[in-house]
Amino acid sequence: MSAHWSQFWQTTKTLNSFSASENAFGYRGELLAFWQQQFSNLGANAQVVDLGTGNGALALAAYRYATQHHLNALVHGVDAAAINPCAVFADEANIVGDLRQIQFHPECSIEAMPFKSGSVDILLSQFALEYAECEPAVAACARVLAPKGRLVAVMHHQASDIAYDCAAGLKVIAAFLYGSNFQHDANQLLSLATSAATAEALSLANQQLLQSVSAIEQQLRNELEQEWFGFVMQSFAPLFININTNHQVRFKALLKQLVATYQRLTDQHRAALNQESIVLWVDAFKQQQLDACYEELVIDKQLFGWVLKVSR
Repeated sequence: MSAHWSQFWQTTKTLNSFSASENAFGYRGELLAFWQQQFSNLGANAQVVDLGTGNGALALAAYRYATQHHLNALVHGVDAAAINPCAVFADEANIVGDLRQIQFHPECSIEAMPFKSGSVDILLSQFALEYAECEPAVAACARVLAPKGRLVAVMHHQASDIAYDCAAGLKVIAAFLYGSNFQHDANQLLSLATSAATAEALSLANQQLLQSVSAIEQQLRNELEQEWFGFVMQSFAPLFININTNHQVRFKALLKQLVATYQRLTDQHRAALNQESIVLWVDAFKQQQLDACYEELVIDKQLFGWVLKVSR
């Protein structure tokens, strides 16, 4: 698994990849209600596996549902990244206690799930299954599903608001990293500010940086792109005020973080499915002699993703 996902899960206090949303500390509202409906047929001793669990948002929802309904379910979370949810949430007593009841499997791909054939009652996935290679992942899921076992996966939709936000982020970040003089001009100003540069040289460097930023801003075409522009500038702007020698080090660190964000958004963009793509997943499960269907999922009146449902 690429290091940018491991770094994200280990350093970002969020249960899932929607770190800026109210769901960062657990699903709620219509999304939680959707998943609770999927849990409603859990047996008393069900084995539950969350595929691509991240820091455990969906696994946590399943465990809490089972506990509230007095079901002795065994909940697992599988992720190809080097996750460690209990360490990330060590100071969140209301979360870490429940996370410790979930068996997490870090650096474990879907294809390498360590479960016996026919042993898993329900496979869950939210924005994870579609990152895997279709045929090997489908074969692995088919292998572990128990008689009457089910898979429910929410998958990225190319026409969802999430996909549009992703596209906006990619455009804006690419402009800062690769499509402008921002890096060069920022480094020039930070270097001059910590040397014996004249006031005139500093003023010229500052003007050049402002022009670079303005050129990026002029490329913005919608509100989503403006929001991403604001997000990036909010990180960098403080470095150009009262500059000291440490700011160059911080600038390099922020650039590294921005590159990692760009890599994650690129993965997400590639994983998003159109109707033809989701049908390929359905057909792959049917080839494994499983029943499979799909539909669109709307949350809070917005297209959220595809729902893939599979049963043995």
